[in-house]
Amino acid sequence: MESGSSVRFGHQDVTAAGGVHAGNAGAASSHQQVIPGTGMTMPAHCTAAGKAILASLPPAALEEYLRAMPAGLTPNSLDDPEAVRAEIARTAERGWATNYEESEDGLSAVAVAVPEPSGVARSSITVSLPAERLRPDRAPEVAAAATRSAQAIGARLLRAVAAAAGH
Repeated sequence: MESGSSVRFGHQDVTAAGGVHAGNAGAASSHQQVIPGTGMTMPAHCTAAGKAILASLPPAALEEYLRAMPAGLTPNSLDDPEAVRAEIARTAERGWATNYEESEDGLSAVAVAVPEPSGVARSSITVSLPAERLRPDRAPEVAAAATRSAQAIGARLLRAVAAAAGH
């Protein structure tokens, strides 16, 4: 991806406990590389990847998550279910999610869900940067680059599913 930042493709599972588990992720190096913990489970509403995936869930599944929503991780984490619901609605509307020091102090991120044939995303492209390099005014630019990558991956997934089904 052309952002020159730490970029991760990861498969995330929103767990019954309300977390998002980031696994099988890779990162592209940059001068200020930021690599959040691969293999960690974090509250989905505290991460850009988790929010992107929550935005693709059916309404009943999102409500189930909100009823059991785990505590936040930093003072910037959203801790009110109504605030999280509104943030997920904004994410769904614009097609990308943000995290401004909600999962870790000093770290911000933008994520885009990778479209899947089922319509429910389980993977995302996440661009993580030091918070001073990813301010809200820069997020749309970063999201546009992540969106191009996520759509390209989604198209390949669709072709692979079609090929496997014999179409």
